[in-house]
Amino acid sequence: MSGFRQTRTVVVAAALAAAAGVAIVVGMAASRQSKRDERDARLFDEVRRLVATRDVDSISDDSLFVKAANGMVSAIGDPYASLFSRTAMAGFLRNDIGNAYGGLGMSLERQPGGIAVTGVFQHSPAALGGVMTGDEIVAINGTPVARLPRDRVSQLLVGEPGSGVDLTFLRAGITTPIRTHFVRAIVRPQAVPFAMVIGDHTGYIPLQRFNETADSEMASAVAGLKQRGARSFVIDLRGNPGGDVAQALAVSNLFLRAGQEIAELRQRGEPAQSYRARIPPLVRSEPVVLLVDHYTASASEIVAGALQDHDRAVIVGETSFGKGVVQSLFNLDGGYALKLTTGRWYTPSGRSIQRAHTFDGAPDTSVNPLADTAPPAHRPRYKSDDGRTVLGGGGITPDVTVASDTLTSAEQHLAREFAPKAAQTRTALFDVARGLRTTVRGDFIVLPEWREAFYRQLRASGVNVDRATFEAAEPWVDRLLEQQIATIAFGDSSAFRRSAPSDAPLQRALTMLEHASTQSQLWSLAQRGVANGL
Repeated sequence: MSGFRQTRTVVVAAALAAAAGVAIVVGMAASRQSKRDERDARLFDEVRRLVATRDVDSISDDSLFVKAANGMVSAIGDPYASLFSRTAMAGFLRNDIGNAYGGLGMSLERQPGGIAVTGVFQHSPAALGGVMTGDEIVAINGTPVARLPRDRVSQLLVGEPGSGVDLTFLRAGITTPIRTHFVRAIVRPQAVPFAMVIGDHTGYIPLQRFNETADSEMASAVAGLKQRGARSFVIDLRGNPGGDVAQALAVSNLFLRAGQEIAELRQRGEPAQSYRARIPPLVRSEPVVLLVDHYTASASEIVAGALQDHDRAVIVGETSFGKGVVQSLFNLDGGYALKLTTGRWYTPSGRSIQRAHTFDGAPDTSVNPLADTAPPAHRPRYKSDDGRTVLGGGGITPDVTVASDTLTSAEQHLAREFAPKAAQTRTALFDVARGLRTTVRGDFIVLPEWREAFYRQLRASGVNVDRATFEAAEPWVDRLLEQQIATIAFGDSSAFRRSAPSDAPLQRALTMLEHASTQSQLWSLAQRGVANGL
């Protein structure tokens, strides 16, 4: 025993000596780091002083510091990090998140001739004042805006509710400009622009963004559709880029039982946080299909991942974008705000759906963010509640894969011709539709002269597609024209009704729901592949 004690004493003494040595090494390393920081700080201050006092083009110290801060944010390798000024922050919350703001309620797009109105929000000052999709803004308070960037025009339109602004428009079919006075009001962009019952019992809800009202709008849409007889649901997340994570959690809770995990957040230096459904679901047992595509991202993928892992919805469509990281906003002095990627989120099965995008200083190695980073056989595999295999590491992989638009070889050829001039193609399409807005009826069909007008506009815009290529893809051209004309003339819901019969993922979802009265029956169809033959 005494020998054991002696050995232990020696070991303890050695350990203490080693610890002291480690402390000395750590202290020396910290001292060296401190000296490097001091040296780098002196370097920064010397460069700043010389630039401020000796450069031929003077610049204010404030601007130098802001530029340096922006440079620091750019240098960390976080593709989602941004330093916002007060104005830029307001634009981010308004345009990217879709939160309420003081303004008129219009979506704008820069066109070669000026600023075009591409959408008008319901019940907004713009809608009540008669603004129409397709109008062109030429002046604000008498100041021409044709040469101003779209963001600058947007800034001129927003302002305190109750304040006034004068706009001058051009409208197809009217030769004289339209001058109107508007009073700004609180505008609330809609997360759910419409909802409808398709067929006898399927409720269709397009969820376009996760803004501050996404949860309440979804709940209202579900309740309204139930009152109209909906016994199953299609939730369309295609094109939804995400937004407020808290809203994604709340929307998920509409379909999941209280206590079920929705997502887990893991951040550097902090314990993992598990987010769970808190209240009973609004959609308790009705079968649900979620539609996703390559542009379904971020908060949208939280919802899709949670419902897929808990076997609560069949995912139909194309593999989603694959953004499994979380950004946090930090308020700074002077009205600035810093957006940083602060963590990764994981689905209830433990999978990360993040692609090769990185946020910890390493380069983004993804060649194409819309392509899988690895084939399914090489991606990590996880299990849903019922034991189904679900994939991680490359977006949300659908349970039933259906391409959004299957084009013929001739149509694919034309699409490739359009691709390098996408903006000009979109403008040409928009111009033709704008010119037809006041003349078409709800049951219109695309006429040859409209197709010819589109071709002429393409050529005039520098899209030099040859006649034979254009005519060989006539069915696709007609679908493009039909969708744009219907949207401008009659709004989103009417355009949706016209496009629904040719919407392959939606039709697959509807067919499956016609043959399934429960979620388990729906899963049976999806797993056995019966849906392919229905």
